[in-house]
Amino acid sequence: MPKPPMSEEFKKSGENSAVSSDGFSVALKGTGGLVYSDEAGEVTIDTEWLFKPTFGILLYEGSHRRKGLDKKDPAQLLVMYERVVRALQFLGYRVEKS
Repeated sequence: MPKPPMSEEFKKSGENSAVSSDGFSVALKGTGGLVYSDEAGEVTIDTEWLFKPTFGILLYEGSHRRKGLDKKDPAQLLVMYERVVRALQFLGYRVEKS
């Protein structure tokens, strides 16, 4: 698993959104799902709210949708999903992957 950059910092850009100093952002949608944005564009990823045992987010790996995103490049996808997890944790959410 890639390690986050030592100098990476997050800032809240809304109630449920964060921007990284590494040039990406993550914004949760109120009804479920999130939008990951970076220099290549936006990706929508399916999520579900978790309420037990504690409040959190279930992240559906493999549910990403972006025109031109190479679904077969595991390294690119791993980086994207790990960035999403770090941003959600910064926002205070417990994250589980499915």
